[in-house]
Amino acid sequence: MSKLKTLAFLNFSDKQQQDFLSILILSEQGLDDNWSIVKKKQATIIFVQSDTNLTPVQWKEIEQTYPQAKLVAYSENLINLEIQWTLLTKKSKPPLRSSLIALLNKIGKIKLELKLESDGLIYQDSEESIKIQENKTKINLFFPERYLLGVIQKSLDLKKIYHCKISNKISLFLLPQQNCYFCDVEITDLKPIFLMPPKEINITVLKEKELKKHVKNLKTKALNDLLWHSTIAVSQGRFMKNHNHEDRVRLKYWPDISQISTNKSYLTIANFMSNNTENVIKIAQQTQQQLSDVVDFYNACNILGLIDKTSDLSLVSKPLTNSTLINSFVSKKLYLEVAA
Repeated sequence: MSKLKTLAFLNFSDKQQQDFLSILILSEQGLDDNWSIVKKKQATIIFVQSDTNLTPVQWKEIEQTYPQAKLVAYSENLINLEIQWTLLTKKSKPPLRSSLIALLNKIGKIKLELKLESDGLIYQDSEESIKIQENKTKINLFFPERYLLGVIQKSLDLKKIYHCKISNKISLFLLPQQNCYFCDVEITDLKPIFLMPPKEINITVLKEKELKKHVKNLKTKALNDLLWHSTIAVSQGRFMKNHNHEDRVRLKYWPDISQISTNKSYLTIANFMSNNTENVIKIAQQTQQQLSDVVDFYNACNILGLIDKTSDLSLVSKPLTNSTLINSFVSKKLYLEVAA
């Protein structure tokens, strides 16, 4: 069974990171492990952009700053440093899939808590291909049923009122038929709870009569808002299970503006997806937004039923312009206020 491993980027430009993530997703069937993009302090592997003439002292400082991670030099040229892992790329191009797969599978087989013997391994772009096993499990997937999100979905499927007691401190009441919920804390305080597995949540099915005595002093809140925030929290740039990268998707209509107005990227992505039909990777490329932001936005909209999928290739994407942004669902005034 594949394991989840983590990686991050240092000194990458937005375009370099975007290109790398695109190749990573396209490489998933050849990888032995699941790879998730995280913050540098949480990563077990960090790719370091090294075309800036790093000195041995600077490299040592990076190692000391991130002692939990193995560093991989990402460069167009061989570097005159004692570096264990190097991924060479062609000028202004992302690495080939074969190079990235070979490197990640090699590193993935090594127990990261052990000190490695330096073998000077260098993975250089070439036209040689490696065999990709057809039965590999896809990477970068997340499963809603492993989180609070799955509990919310189950409540909706069964149309039953759930009382979720968390750590004997927080009470969350789900009312699927009324499309609302009650909670004794604000949604911003639920972020750590979103990541909890269902087995750590005490769930009781209530009847409406029982519910009243529990929620009489609590405010009614929109269940869609809870679904949105819980999906964004656990998505973390990973595709949802059963996702097909070839699916061309379109936004039926916008999510609640309050859910996306705090993230400028979501406004751009929403506008593009409401006017175009394209696969998720190309949406990121054409909007020039981080792939992880596009994936998170797509997952949350998909959970809310806001996504249309099609295989109709006649639906061609249109370029994103300032005029289409301003003339979209969001008014010119609102867009400019948020983007300021």
